[in-house]
Amino acid sequence: MFGLAAVTVRKLAALTAAGVLLVSCQVVLLVHSVSASVLDGGARPVPVRVLAFGAAALAIASTVLTVVRIVVISAACHRMNHWVRAHRRPAAPRLLAAARLAGVRVPVVQVDSPGVFAWTCRPYRPRIVVGTELVECAAPAELVAVLRHEEHHARHGHPLARMIGEVVCAALWYLPVYRTLGRHLVLRQELAADAAALTRSDRGALAGAIYKSVSGPAESGVVASMATTKVLEARVRQLEGGWLPAGPRHCHDFWAGALTTLSVLAVLAVGTCTSVLGPW
Repeated sequence: MFGLAAVTVRKLAALTAAGVLLVSCQVVLLVHSVSASVLDGGARPVPVRVLAFGAAALAIASTVLTVVRIVVISAACHRMNHWVRAHRRPAAPRLLAAARLAGVRVPVVQVDSPGVFAWTCRPYRPRIVVGTELVECAAPAELVAVLRHEEHHARHGHPLARMIGEVVCAALWYLPVYRTLGRHLVLRQELAADAAALTRSDRGALAGAIYKSVSGPAESGVVASMATTKVLEARVRQLEGGWLPAGPRHCHDFWAGALTTLSVLAVLAVGTCTSVLGPW
């Protein structure tokens, strides 16, 4: 299970490297668009100027979207911290006992809020937030399984990885392959956390906890490691029958996105070489 997550991370890292190259091409073309239109009076070929201004437009749009996304995520983190402080309550004895039994080494916070939930939040010094309703309705073994699942998220930096993924998707918004890999990364993180919990917890206890943890506060946003309905279904199906979802290489949208990425990279690379070296 951990290998599956590692494969997805490697794919995302490779495409991120391609994205860095794309941005580099955009910067070079942006500089040469200025020289083509201002310094030499527009004497360079029209295709070069079109590519340069197109890259400049992409660079500007990507920068704006990236800044906006960072601001949104920062605001969400601030709201999350404020919300947790406002709804925090002393941890119940059964939650403290479950944390000791689970061997959790990250902070565990109990909050009063409607919904049965537990998630990991904060990209830095992550902590586990557990709703009072889950503490009250979950069996001791289920609560231990939940804490072990969430501790895996916290110890492996999953909240930070998801936030970085959000920023990368905003910066390279015109390449759908990043959205596809981002969804698969979330799924693999959840399955890996389940696998970690199952090494020390009963399968039935984890399945029962998943069935109960189906709702949470809206304040969780992008900074909490909460799963979508599709991810929850995948986790339950895996626990029930050992089913694993198809990897990104089996998805048509992944290959379509990868082809788009390579096409844009090729166009910008040719445009950069033409702009720097002159027409071939």
